[in-house]
Amino acid sequence: MGEAVARSAKFRIELLGSLRVLSPGGDNITPNAAKAKGLIAILADTPNNRRTRRWLESKLWSDRAAQQASGSLRQTLTDIRQSFGEHAYILGSSRQDIWLQSNLISTDFGETSSDDPRTLLEGLDIKDEEFETWLRECRQRRGAAEAKRSGTTPDISKGIRIKCVASGSKNSIERIAGQVLVDQIGKNIESVAAIWRVDEKTSAIGDLEVASEVASHGNECVVYVKITHQYSGRVLFSGFRQRQTNLNALLEDDFVAEFAHEAAGKCLQKLPLAVGLDTPEVVATGFSNLAIKRFGLFNVASLDEADDFMSRAYDASPHGSYLGWRGFFSMARVVDLQIAADKGTLEEVNQLCSQALELSPDSPQALSLVALTRLMLFDDLESGVGLSEAALRIDPLSMFAKQARSVSIGASGNANDAYEMSALCQFAVYQDELRHLWDLYHSLVCISAGRFEEALKAASRASLRCADFIAPRRQILALSALSGDFQSARKQRQELERLEPSFSLERMVHDIDYPAATLRRAGALDFPLDELED
Repeated sequence: MGEAVARSAKFRIELLGSLRVLSPGGDNITPNAAKAKGLIAILADTPNNRRTRRWLESKLWSDRAAQQASGSLRQTLTDIRQSFGEHAYILGSSRQDIWLQSNLISTDFGETSSDDPRTLLEGLDIKDEEFETWLRECRQRRGAAEAKRSGTTPDISKGIRIKCVASGSKNSIERIAGQVLVDQIGKNIESVAAIWRVDEKTSAIGDLEVASEVASHGNECVVYVKITHQYSGRVLFSGFRQRQTNLNALLEDDFVAEFAHEAAGKCLQKLPLAVGLDTPEVVATGFSNLAIKRFGLFNVASLDEADDFMSRAYDASPHGSYLGWRGFFSMARVVDLQIAADKGTLEEVNQLCSQALELSPDSPQALSLVALTRLMLFDDLESGVGLSEAALRIDPLSMFAKQARSVSIGASGNANDAYEMSALCQFAVYQDELRHLWDLYHSLVCISAGRFEEALKAASRASLRCADFIAPRRQILALSALSGDFQSARKQRQELERLEPSFSLERMVHDIDYPAATLRRAGALDFPLDELED
Protein backbone atom coordinates (compact mmCIF):
# COMPACT_ATOMS: atom_id res chain seq x y z
CA MET A 1 0.00 0.00 0.00
CA GLY A 2 2.83 2.38 0.93
CA GLU A 3 4.62 1.78 -2.42
CA ALA A 4 1.38 2.45 -4.34
CA VAL A 5 0.92 5.77 -2.52
CA ALA A 6 4.55 6.66 -3.20
CA ARG A 7 4.10 5.92 -6.87
CA SER A 8 1.13 8.27 -7.10
CA ALA A 9 3.00 11.26 -5.64
CA LYS A 10 3.83 14.20 -7.91
CA PHE A 11 7.28 14.98 -9.26
CA ARG A 12 8.16 18.61 -9.99
CA ILE A 13 9.94 19.65 -13.21
CA GLU A 14 11.09 23.28 -13.11
CA LEU A 15 11.74 24.78 -16.53
CA LEU A 16 12.15 28.44 -15.57
CA GLY A 17 15.75 29.21 -14.70
CA SER A 18 17.97 26.14 -14.65
CA LEU A 19 16.20 22.85 -15.29
CA ARG A 20 15.48 20.89 -12.09
CA VAL A 21 13.67 17.61 -11.50
CA LEU A 22 12.49 17.22 -7.91
CA SER A 23 11.17 14.01 -6.35
CA PRO A 24 7.96 14.08 -4.27
CA GLY A 25 10.18 14.33 -1.21
CA GLY A 26 12.03 17.37 -2.60
CA ASP A 27 15.25 15.59 -3.60
CA ASN A 28 17.03 16.97 -6.68
CA ILE A 29 17.27 14.06 -9.15
CA THR A 30 18.24 16.16 -12.19
CA PRO A 31 20.74 14.42 -14.52
CA ASN A 32 24.02 16.23 -15.22
CA ALA A 33 24.33 15.66 -18.99
CA ALA A 34 23.00 18.49 -21.20
CA LYS A 35 21.31 16.14 -23.69
CA ALA A 36 19.56 14.31 -20.85
CA LYS A 37 18.24 17.65 -19.58
CA GLY A 38 17.20 18.60 -23.10
CA LEU A 39 15.25 15.37 -23.53
CA ILE A 40 13.40 15.87 -20.22
CA ALA A 41 12.64 19.50 -21.16
CA ILE A 42 11.17 18.49 -24.52
CA LEU A 43 8.97 15.81 -22.96
CA ALA A 44 7.85 18.17 -20.18
CA ASP A 45 6.88 20.83 -22.73
CA THR A 46 4.92 18.38 -24.93
CA PRO A 47 1.16 18.36 -24.18
CA ASN A 48 0.94 14.59 -23.65
CA ASN A 49 4.58 14.29 -22.48
CA ARG A 50 5.25 11.73 -25.25
CA ARG A 51 7.44 11.88 -28.37
CA THR A 52 8.62 9.32 -30.89
CA ARG A 53 12.23 8.18 -30.77
CA ARG A 54 12.82 9.48 -34.31
CA TRP A 55 11.49 12.94 -33.42
CA LEU A 56 13.72 13.20 -30.33
CA GLU A 57 16.73 12.04 -32.33
CA SER A 58 16.02 14.76 -34.93
CA LYS A 59 16.08 17.46 -32.22
CA LEU A 60 19.08 16.32 -30.18
CA TRP A 61 21.28 14.49 -32.70
CA SER A 62 20.27 16.01 -36.04
CA ASP A 63 23.87 15.95 -37.32
CA ARG A 64 24.31 12.20 -36.84
CA ALA A 65 23.40 9.19 -38.92
CA ALA A 66 20.25 7.32 -37.87
CA GLN A 67 22.06 4.38 -36.27
CA GLN A 68 24.42 6.62 -34.31
CA ALA A 69 21.57 8.90 -33.18
CA SER A 70 19.60 5.87 -32.00
CA GLY A 71 22.55 4.65 -29.94
CA SER A 72 23.03 8.10 -28.41
CA LEU A 73 19.36 8.22 -27.41
CA ARG A 74 19.61 4.82 -25.71
CA GLN A 75 22.65 5.97 -23.72
CA THR A 76 20.87 9.19 -22.71
CA LEU A 77 17.87 7.21 -21.45
CA THR A 78 20.26 5.11 -19.35
CA ASP A 79 21.83 8.28 -17.90
CA ILE A 80 18.39 9.66 -16.96
CA ARG A 81 17.29 6.42 -15.29
CA GLN A 82 20.51 6.25 -13.29
CA SER A 83 19.99 9.81 -12.10
CA PHE A 84 16.34 9.13 -11.22
CA GLY A 85 17.34 6.01 -9.31
CA GLU A 86 14.36 4.46 -7.52
CA HIS A 87 12.10 6.97 -9.34
CA ALA A 88 13.04 5.75 -12.84
CA TYR A 89 9.49 4.50 -13.34
CA ILE A 90 8.32 8.03 -14.29
CA LEU A 91 10.27 7.65 -17.58
CA GLY A 92 8.71 5.17 -20.00
CA SER A 93 9.88 3.86 -23.36
CA SER A 94 8.92 1.50 -26.15
CA ARG A 95 10.43 0.69 -29.52
CA GLN A 96 8.65 3.72 -31.00
CA ASP A 97 8.07 6.24 -28.20
CA ILE A 98 9.59 7.87 -25.10
CA TRP A 99 7.36 9.45 -22.43
CA LEU A 100 7.03 10.84 -18.94
CA GLN A 101 4.16 9.61 -16.74
CA SER A 102 1.83 12.59 -17.18
CA ASN A 103 -0.20 11.84 -14.07
CA LEU A 104 2.94 11.95 -11.91
CA ILE A 105 4.53 15.22 -12.96
CA SER A 106 3.83 18.95 -12.76
CA THR A 107 5.79 21.84 -14.25
CA ASP A 108 6.12 25.56 -13.57
CA PHE A 109 5.47 26.55 -17.17
CA GLY A 110 2.76 29.25 -17.20
CA GLU A 111 2.72 29.71 -13.44
CA THR A 112 4.71 32.94 -13.21
CA SER A 113 3.99 36.47 -14.38
CA SER A 114 5.57 38.24 -17.34
CA ASP A 115 7.86 40.27 -15.05
CA ASP A 116 9.62 37.11 -13.80
CA PRO A 117 13.27 37.74 -14.75
CA ARG A 118 14.18 34.08 -15.18
CA THR A 119 14.77 32.67 -18.66
CA LEU A 120 13.20 29.40 -19.73
CA LEU A 121 15.83 26.60 -19.49
CA GLU A 122 18.53 29.07 -18.53
CA GLY A 123 22.08 27.93 -19.24
CA LEU A 124 21.03 24.80 -21.18
CA ASP A 125 23.61 24.78 -23.97
CA ILE A 126 23.14 22.00 -26.54
CA LYS A 127 25.08 22.47 -29.77
CA ASP A 128 22.46 21.19 -32.13
CA GLU A 129 20.74 23.52 -34.60
CA GLU A 130 17.41 21.70 -34.32
CA PHE A 131 17.38 21.86 -30.53
CA GLU A 132 18.35 25.53 -30.57
CA THR A 133 15.42 26.24 -32.92
CA TRP A 134 13.05 24.31 -30.62
CA LEU A 135 14.33 26.24 -27.59
CA ARG A 136 13.90 29.63 -29.30
CA GLU A 137 10.35 28.75 -30.29
CA CYS A 138 9.59 27.50 -26.79
CA ARG A 139 10.82 30.75 -25.24
CA GLN A 140 8.86 32.77 -27.78
CA ARG A 141 5.66 30.87 -26.95
CA ARG A 142 6.12 31.60 -23.26
CA GLY A 143 6.70 35.31 -23.96
CA ALA A 144 3.64 35.49 -26.20
CA ALA A 145 1.47 33.64 -23.68
CA GLU A 146 2.55 35.89 -20.80
CA ALA A 147 2.05 39.04 -22.89
CA LYS A 148 -1.41 37.92 -23.93
CA ARG A 149 -2.31 37.06 -20.33
CA SER A 150 -1.15 40.43 -19.00
CA GLY A 151 -2.53 42.44 -21.94
CA THR A 152 0.54 44.71 -21.89
CA THR A 153 1.95 43.95 -25.33
CA PRO A 154 0.63 42.60 -28.64
CA ASP A 155 0.78 38.91 -29.42
CA ILE A 156 4.08 38.68 -31.29
CA SER A 157 3.35 35.14 -32.41
CA LYS A 158 1.20 36.46 -35.24
CA GLY A 159 3.91 37.97 -37.36
CA ILE A 160 6.24 40.89 -37.90
CA ARG A 161 4.73 44.32 -38.47
CA ILE A 162 6.07 46.84 -40.98
CA LYS A 163 5.33 50.54 -40.80
CA CYS A 164 5.95 52.41 -44.05
CA VAL A 165 6.41 56.17 -43.64
CA ALA A 166 7.39 59.01 -45.98
CA SER A 167 8.55 62.47 -45.01
CA GLY A 168 7.24 65.72 -46.45
CA SER A 169 4.04 67.74 -46.39
CA LYS A 170 0.82 65.72 -46.72
CA ASN A 171 -0.13 66.31 -50.37
CA SER A 172 3.27 67.10 -51.86
CA ILE A 173 4.54 65.08 -54.82
CA GLU A 174 7.66 64.28 -52.77
CA ARG A 175 5.55 62.73 -50.02
CA ILE A 176 3.39 60.79 -52.49
CA ALA A 177 6.39 59.45 -54.41
CA GLY A 178 8.10 58.41 -51.19
CA GLN A 179 4.96 56.71 -49.87
CA VAL A 180 4.45 54.75 -53.09
CA LEU A 181 8.03 53.49 -52.85
CA VAL A 182 7.96 52.44 -49.19
CA ASP A 183 4.56 50.80 -49.63
CA GLN A 184 5.96 48.74 -52.49
CA ILE A 185 8.92 47.67 -50.35
CA GLY A 186 6.44 46.61 -47.68
CA LYS A 187 4.39 44.66 -50.25
CA ASN A 188 7.50 42.85 -51.48
CA ILE A 189 8.44 41.77 -47.94
CA GLU A 190 4.84 40.87 -47.14
CA SER A 191 4.67 38.60 -50.20
CA VAL A 192 7.28 36.14 -48.94
CA ALA A 193 6.62 35.64 -45.21
CA ALA A 194 4.12 36.03 -42.35
CA ILE A 195 4.77 39.77 -42.21
CA TRP A 196 2.28 42.58 -42.71
CA ARG A 197 2.05 46.35 -42.90
CA VAL A 198 0.40 48.53 -40.28
CA ASP A 199 -1.24 51.81 -41.23
CA GLU A 200 1.28 54.66 -41.12
CA LYS A 201 -1.46 56.99 -39.80
CA THR A 202 -1.95 54.99 -36.59
CA SER A 203 0.11 55.20 -33.42
CA ALA A 204 1.05 51.52 -33.72
CA ILE A 205 4.76 50.83 -33.72
CA GLY A 206 6.11 48.55 -36.40
CA ASP A 207 8.77 45.95 -35.71
CA LEU A 208 10.36 47.26 -38.90
CA GLU A 209 10.10 50.81 -40.18
CA VAL A 210 10.56 51.56 -43.87
CA ALA A 211 11.15 55.29 -44.22
CA SER A 212 11.83 57.51 -47.23
CA GLU A 213 12.89 61.08 -47.91
CA VAL A 214 12.62 62.75 -51.32
CA ALA A 215 14.36 65.96 -52.29
CA SER A 216 14.32 67.79 -55.61
CA HIS A 217 16.02 70.79 -57.13
CA GLY A 218 15.16 71.75 -60.68
CA ASN A 219 15.32 68.55 -62.72
CA GLU A 220 17.42 66.66 -60.18
CA CYS A 221 15.72 64.29 -57.71
CA VAL A 222 17.18 62.25 -54.86
CA VAL A 223 15.32 59.47 -53.03
CA TYR A 224 16.68 58.00 -49.79
CA VAL A 225 15.28 54.86 -48.12
CA LYS A 226 16.17 53.32 -44.76
CA ILE A 227 14.75 50.16 -43.16
CA THR A 228 15.25 49.94 -39.39
CA HIS A 229 14.47 47.40 -36.70
CA GLN A 230 12.69 49.61 -34.21
CA TYR A 231 13.56 47.81 -30.97
CA SER A 232 17.30 47.48 -31.55
CA GLY A 233 17.80 50.44 -33.88
CA ARG A 234 19.70 48.26 -36.34
CA VAL A 235 19.61 49.31 -39.98
CA LEU A 236 18.69 46.48 -42.33
CA PHE A 237 18.94 48.54 -45.51
CA SER A 238 19.81 52.06 -46.57
CA GLY A 239 20.27 53.42 -50.06
CA PHE A 240 19.48 56.23 -52.41
CA ARG A 241 18.72 56.85 -56.06
CA GLN A 242 19.47 60.00 -57.99
CA ARG A 243 17.69 60.94 -61.23
CA GLN A 244 18.13 63.78 -63.67
CA THR A 245 14.43 64.17 -64.26
CA ASN A 246 11.27 65.65 -62.79
CA LEU A 247 9.49 64.34 -59.70
CA ASN A 248 6.71 62.63 -61.67
CA ALA A 249 9.28 60.16 -63.01
CA LEU A 250 9.71 58.79 -59.49
CA LEU A 251 6.26 57.24 -59.82
CA GLU A 252 7.18 55.28 -62.95
CA ASP A 253 7.01 51.51 -62.75
CA ASP A 254 10.65 50.83 -63.56
CA PHE A 255 12.00 53.17 -60.85
CA VAL A 256 9.71 51.98 -58.05
CA ALA A 257 9.92 48.28 -58.96
CA GLU A 258 13.71 48.22 -59.17
CA PHE A 259 14.39 50.14 -55.97
CA ALA A 260 11.74 48.23 -53.99
CA HIS A 261 12.99 44.83 -55.18
CA GLU A 262 16.55 45.55 -54.06
CA ALA A 263 15.57 47.10 -50.72
CA ALA A 264 13.18 44.29 -49.76
CA GLY A 265 15.62 41.56 -50.80
CA LYS A 266 18.53 42.98 -48.83
CA CYS A 267 16.32 43.62 -45.81
CA LEU A 268 15.18 40.00 -45.72
CA GLN A 269 18.77 38.76 -46.06
CA LYS A 270 19.86 40.79 -43.02
CA LEU A 271 16.74 40.25 -40.92
CA PRO A 272 17.75 37.06 -39.01
CA LEU A 273 21.26 38.27 -38.18
CA ALA A 274 20.23 41.79 -37.21
CA VAL A 275 17.04 41.04 -35.30
CA GLY A 276 17.79 37.64 -33.72
CA LEU A 277 15.91 34.38 -33.96
CA ASP A 278 13.30 35.05 -31.29
CA THR A 279 10.19 34.80 -33.47
CA PRO A 280 9.06 32.03 -35.83
CA GLU A 281 8.80 34.46 -38.76
CA VAL A 282 12.46 35.45 -38.47
CA VAL A 283 13.53 31.82 -38.06
CA ALA A 284 11.58 31.00 -41.22
CA THR A 285 13.20 33.90 -43.08
CA GLY A 286 16.64 32.61 -42.07
CA PHE A 287 15.93 29.12 -43.37
CA SER A 288 14.44 30.57 -46.55
CA ASN A 289 17.59 32.65 -47.15
CA LEU A 290 19.76 29.56 -46.72
CA ALA A 291 17.51 27.58 -49.08
CA ILE A 292 17.76 30.15 -51.87
CA LYS A 293 21.55 30.35 -51.50
CA ARG A 294 21.84 26.58 -51.87
CA PHE A 295 19.35 26.46 -54.73
CA GLY A 296 21.42 29.01 -56.63
CA LEU A 297 24.30 26.50 -56.95
CA PHE A 298 22.17 24.24 -59.19
CA ASN A 299 23.57 20.82 -58.37
CA VAL A 300 21.90 17.73 -56.92
CA ALA A 301 23.30 18.06 -53.40
CA SER A 302 22.53 21.78 -53.13
CA LEU A 303 18.95 21.31 -54.38
CA ASP A 304 18.36 18.62 -51.74
CA GLU A 305 19.71 20.97 -49.07
CA ALA A 306 17.59 23.82 -50.41
CA ASP A 307 14.44 21.72 -50.14
CA ASP A 308 15.30 20.73 -46.56
CA PHE A 309 15.92 24.35 -45.51
CA MET A 310 12.71 25.54 -47.17
CA SER A 311 10.79 22.75 -45.44
CA ARG A 312 12.16 24.01 -42.11
CA ALA A 313 11.12 27.55 -43.02
CA TYR A 314 7.57 26.33 -43.56
CA ASP A 315 7.59 24.36 -40.29
CA ALA A 316 8.72 27.46 -38.38
CA SER A 317 6.14 29.80 -39.91
CA PRO A 318 3.78 28.43 -42.60
CA HIS A 319 3.55 30.59 -45.74
CA GLY A 320 2.61 29.72 -49.30
CA SER A 321 5.83 31.09 -50.77
CA TYR A 322 7.85 28.40 -48.95
CA LEU A 323 5.69 25.65 -50.46
CA GLY A 324 5.90 27.38 -53.84
CA TRP A 325 9.69 27.33 -53.65
CA ARG A 326 9.70 23.62 -52.75
CA GLY A 327 7.63 22.82 -55.84
CA PHE A 328 9.92 25.04 -57.90
CA PHE A 329 13.00 23.18 -56.59
CA SER A 330 11.46 19.88 -57.69
CA MET A 331 10.79 21.34 -61.13
CA ALA A 332 14.46 22.37 -61.37
CA ARG A 333 15.59 18.84 -60.52
CA VAL A 334 13.60 17.44 -63.41
CA VAL A 335 14.02 20.17 -66.03
CA ASP A 336 17.55 21.37 -65.34
CA LEU A 337 19.24 18.27 -63.90
CA GLN A 338 17.17 15.71 -65.83
CA ILE A 339 16.40 13.67 -62.72
CA ALA A 340 13.45 11.46 -63.63
CA ALA A 341 10.28 12.14 -61.67
CA ASP A 342 8.02 9.20 -60.83
CA LYS A 343 4.26 9.48 -60.40
CA GLY A 344 4.61 9.96 -56.65
CA THR A 345 7.02 12.88 -57.06
CA LEU A 346 4.76 14.61 -59.56
CA GLU A 347 1.78 14.16 -57.25
CA GLU A 348 3.79 15.63 -54.38
CA VAL A 349 4.73 18.69 -56.48
CA ASN A 350 1.10 19.14 -57.48
CA GLN A 351 0.09 18.97 -53.83
CA LEU A 352 2.73 21.53 -52.82
CA CYS A 353 1.49 23.90 -55.52
CA SER A 354 -2.13 23.48 -54.47
CA GLN A 355 -1.30 24.02 -50.79
CA ALA A 356 0.73 27.13 -51.64
CA LEU A 357 -2.24 28.66 -53.45
CA GLU A 358 -4.64 27.74 -50.64
CA LEU A 359 -2.41 29.14 -47.91
CA SER A 360 -1.30 32.38 -49.57
CA PRO A 361 -3.66 33.20 -52.47
CA ASP A 362 -2.68 36.89 -52.30
CA SER A 363 1.09 36.37 -52.41
CA PRO A 364 2.49 37.33 -55.85
CA GLN A 365 5.63 35.31 -55.15
CA ALA A 366 3.69 32.14 -54.29
CA LEU A 367 1.46 32.50 -57.36
CA SER A 368 4.45 33.20 -59.63
CA LEU A 369 6.45 30.20 -58.43
CA VAL A 370 3.47 27.89 -58.94
CA ALA A 371 2.86 29.41 -62.39
CA LEU A 372 6.44 28.67 -63.50
CA THR A 373 6.42 25.18 -61.97
CA ARG A 374 3.19 24.15 -63.68
CA LEU A 375 4.30 25.66 -66.98
CA MET A 376 7.77 24.10 -67.10
CA LEU A 377 7.19 20.77 -65.35
CA PHE A 378 3.65 19.92 -66.45
CA ASP A 379 3.57 21.97 -69.68
CA ASP A 380 0.39 23.56 -68.29
CA LEU A 381 0.35 26.76 -70.33
CA GLU A 382 -3.14 27.75 -69.24
CA SER A 383 -2.23 27.60 -65.55
CA GLY A 384 1.05 29.45 -66.13
CA VAL A 385 -0.67 32.30 -67.93
CA GLY A 386 -3.62 32.47 -65.53
CA LEU A 387 -1.64 32.40 -62.29
CA SER A 388 0.99 34.88 -63.47
CA GLU A 389 -1.78 37.23 -64.59
CA ALA A 390 -3.42 36.91 -61.16
CA ALA A 391 -0.08 37.64 -59.45
CA LEU A 392 0.36 40.76 -61.56
CA ARG A 393 -3.15 41.96 -60.76
CA ILE A 394 -2.41 41.66 -57.04
CA ASP A 395 0.86 43.57 -57.39
CA PRO A 396 1.66 45.16 -60.77
CA LEU A 397 5.17 46.03 -59.56
CA SER A 398 6.22 42.59 -58.31
CA MET A 399 9.32 41.45 -60.18
CA PHE A 400 8.40 37.80 -59.55
CA ALA A 401 4.99 38.37 -61.10
CA LYS A 402 6.44 40.24 -64.08
CA GLN A 403 9.03 37.55 -64.83
CA ALA A 404 6.53 34.70 -64.49
CA ARG A 405 4.12 36.60 -66.71
CA SER A 406 6.76 37.26 -69.37
CA VAL A 407 7.82 33.60 -69.52
CA SER A 408 4.19 32.42 -69.65
CA ILE A 409 2.95 34.76 -72.35
CA GLY A 410 6.18 34.24 -74.30
CA ALA A 411 5.46 30.51 -74.37
CA SER A 412 1.89 31.26 -75.51
CA GLY A 413 3.13 33.24 -78.54
CA ASN A 414 2.87 36.85 -77.32
CA ALA A 415 6.58 37.40 -77.77
CA ASN A 416 6.79 41.21 -78.00
CA ASP A 417 4.87 41.92 -74.78
CA ALA A 418 6.83 39.17 -73.06
CA TYR A 419 10.13 40.70 -74.16
CA GLU A 420 9.28 44.20 -72.91
CA MET A 421 8.29 42.88 -69.49
CA SER A 422 11.36 40.65 -69.17
CA ALA A 423 13.66 43.51 -70.22
CA LEU A 424 12.28 45.60 -67.35
CA CYS A 425 13.02 42.74 -64.96
CA GLN A 426 16.60 42.56 -66.21
CA PHE A 427 17.12 46.18 -65.24
CA ALA A 428 15.46 45.75 -61.85
CA VAL A 429 17.20 42.59 -60.62
CA TYR A 430 20.78 43.53 -61.44
CA GLN A 431 21.99 42.81 -57.88
CA ASP A 432 19.64 39.91 -57.15
CA GLU A 433 21.14 36.78 -55.58
CA LEU A 434 19.46 34.63 -58.24
CA ARG A 435 20.45 36.89 -61.14
CA HIS A 436 21.55 33.90 -63.20
CA LEU A 437 18.03 32.46 -62.97
CA TRP A 438 16.55 35.76 -64.16
CA ASP A 439 19.12 35.75 -67.02
CA LEU A 440 17.98 32.26 -67.99
CA TYR A 441 14.35 33.33 -68.19
CA HIS A 442 15.23 36.46 -70.14
CA SER A 443 17.13 34.26 -72.59
CA LEU A 444 14.06 32.05 -73.04
CA VAL A 445 11.84 35.08 -73.65
CA CYS A 446 14.36 36.52 -76.15
CA ILE A 447 14.42 33.21 -78.03
CA SER A 448 10.63 33.27 -78.28
CA ALA A 449 10.86 36.82 -79.61
CA GLY A 450 13.50 35.87 -82.18
CA ARG A 451 16.17 38.01 -80.46
CA PHE A 452 18.83 35.32 -80.65
CA GLU A 453 21.85 37.57 -80.11
CA GLU A 454 20.45 39.04 -76.89
CA ALA A 455 19.35 35.57 -75.80
CA LEU A 456 22.90 34.28 -76.25
CA LYS A 457 24.29 37.12 -74.11
CA ALA A 458 21.78 36.46 -71.32
CA ALA A 459 22.45 32.70 -71.35
CA SER A 460 26.21 33.35 -71.29
CA ARG A 461 25.83 35.63 -68.24
CA ALA A 462 23.83 32.93 -66.47
CA SER A 463 26.45 30.29 -67.21
CA LEU A 464 29.32 32.51 -66.03
CA ARG A 465 27.55 33.19 -62.74
CA CYS A 466 26.97 29.49 -62.03
CA ALA A 467 29.24 26.92 -63.66
CA ASP A 468 26.97 23.97 -62.80
CA PHE A 469 23.85 25.59 -64.26
CA ILE A 470 22.92 23.25 -67.12
CA ALA A 471 19.91 24.97 -68.74
CA PRO A 472 21.72 28.05 -70.12
CA ARG A 473 24.40 25.82 -71.65
CA ARG A 474 21.75 24.20 -73.84
CA GLN A 475 20.80 27.63 -75.14
CA ILE A 476 24.42 28.67 -75.67
CA LEU A 477 25.10 25.48 -77.65
CA ALA A 478 22.12 25.91 -79.97
CA LEU A 479 22.46 29.66 -80.48
CA SER A 480 26.21 29.47 -81.05
CA ALA A 481 25.78 26.72 -83.62
CA LEU A 482 22.99 28.62 -85.31
CA SER A 483 25.22 31.69 -85.64
CA GLY A 484 28.09 29.62 -87.07
CA ASP A 485 30.28 29.70 -83.95
CA PHE A 486 30.85 25.96 -83.94
CA GLN A 487 33.90 26.17 -81.67
CA SER A 488 31.79 27.61 -78.84
CA ALA A 489 29.01 25.13 -79.56
CA ARG A 490 31.44 22.20 -79.35
CA LYS A 491 32.74 23.49 -76.01
CA GLN A 492 29.21 23.63 -74.62
CA ARG A 493 28.50 20.14 -75.93
CA GLN A 494 31.51 18.83 -73.97
CA GLU A 495 30.39 20.65 -70.82
CA LEU A 496 26.87 19.27 -71.16
CA GLU A 497 28.22 15.73 -71.57
CA ARG A 498 30.20 16.26 -68.34
CA LEU A 499 27.33 17.76 -66.33
CA GLU A 500 24.52 15.67 -67.82
CA PRO A 501 25.61 12.05 -68.45
CA SER A 502 22.51 11.28 -70.52
CA PHE A 503 23.09 14.21 -72.88
CA SER A 504 23.57 13.75 -76.62
CA LEU A 505 23.10 16.07 -79.59
CA GLU A 506 20.69 13.62 -81.16
CA ARG A 507 18.54 13.64 -78.05
CA MET A 508 18.59 17.42 -77.75
CA VAL A 509 17.52 17.94 -81.36
CA HIS A 510 15.10 15.05 -81.91
CA ASP A 511 13.67 14.00 -78.53
CA ILE A 512 10.56 16.12 -77.89
CA ASP A 513 10.70 15.20 -74.19
CA TYR A 514 14.12 16.81 -73.81
CA PRO A 515 13.80 20.28 -72.16
CA ALA A 516 14.48 22.37 -75.25
CA ALA A 517 10.90 23.24 -76.23
CA THR A 518 11.53 26.99 -76.53
CA LEU A 519 14.54 26.41 -78.79
CA ARG A 520 12.56 23.90 -80.87
CA ARG A 521 9.55 26.21 -81.33
CA ALA A 522 11.84 29.06 -82.42
CA GLY A 523 13.67 26.90 -84.99
CA ALA A 524 16.91 27.32 -83.03
CA LEU A 525 17.74 23.61 -83.24
CA ASP A 526 18.06 23.70 -87.02
CA PHE A 527 21.85 23.53 -87.12
CA PRO A 528 24.12 20.93 -88.78
CA LEU A 529 24.92 18.25 -86.20
CA ASP A 530 28.10 17.10 -87.96
CA GLU A 531 29.73 20.52 -87.38
CA LEU A 532 29.66 19.88 -83.65
CA GLU A 533 31.52 16.58 -83.78
CA ASP A 534 35.18 16.53 -82.70
